Amino acid sequence: MALDSDDSVYVADTGNGAVRKIDPDGNVTTVPDGLNEPNDLDLDAEGNVIVAQSYLSNAPPIVRLRLDDEDTASIEEIVGHEGQTLSGFPLCGLGTNS
Repeated sequence: MALDSDDSVYVADTGNGAVRKIDPDGNVTTVPDGLNEPNDLDLDAEGNVIVAQSYLSNAPPIVRLRLDDEDTASIEEIVGHEGQTLSGFPLCGLGTNS
């Protein structure tokens, strides 16, 4: 889970392949679905959602969700599979995987 500057909470919905945003009024939106078993997330300094996905697939294990004003997200790969290291990555529970 992660909390943004507007006090909205972001949750990785692993079983449904989505990230959910819960605003302070309790409204839930999906930003986006179609991810591969997201299991951890955090926010970067710009407010983008950084998501760790299942490493057991062809999907990139780390992606950035760039959100627009309507909570529509574009997905950008940050870390691929081969020869990449996750050492020092800010998500909880991720260590070195090279």
